[in-house]
Amino acid sequence: TKYNLDESECDYYDNLYQYILKKNIHDVTIISWSLGGLLYKGFYNYLKIKTPNVIKLNNIFLIEPLLNFRASMETFFSHVRPYRNTITIMNSITEKKYKIHNSIFSYFIHSPVGFGTLHSLGHYNNIETKNTNDCLNDRYIFISKNDLIINDVLDKRYLNKKFDNKKIFKRDGYHGGWPKSKLLIPILNTIVK
Repeated sequence: TKYNLDESECDYYDNLYQYILKKNIHDVTIISWSLGGLLYKGFYNYLKIKTPNVIKLNNIFLIEPLLNFRASMETFFSHVRPYRNTITIMNSITEKKYKIHNSIFSYFIHSPVGFGTLHSLGHYNNIETKNTNDCLNDRYIFISKNDLIINDVLDKRYLNKKFDNKKIFKRDGYHGGWPKSKLLIPILNTIVK
């Protein structure tokens, strides 16, 4: 993609779409992490409108994705609440040992970079609720126990409705831990053939 302030999220999807067509690719597997959850869902929505049957999304691997309504509310509206309140919310969700992590994560969300990132995506166009029915069957999700973005306590009903239990992988830890986890590659080796 071209980094350009004159381009929007839709331009990103169109660039990706044109590239895939140019390369004559018709079956696509997506791996997304964190904010990539909204980008995956945005691209999925874009494909449904553009040409529903030209590009087929196969397996979708969502690693600690920002994807559901609760997480979007927690992150998107952080700009209207004080930094300390965000830390308090995070500390109420995670174990005590993650207080420093929460301070750093909260700082990032409240920084101009975090604010700009959260406002650059179609948050409420792309999020899922537990009641939406337009998700794919071949979706795998990797979640961490002490994650503000998605976890199996706060998002239990959403996960149960949107994902096959055999395709939900959990680990102890904080947001950002799955990409460096020793568990990831062995699990992927059992899925990807």
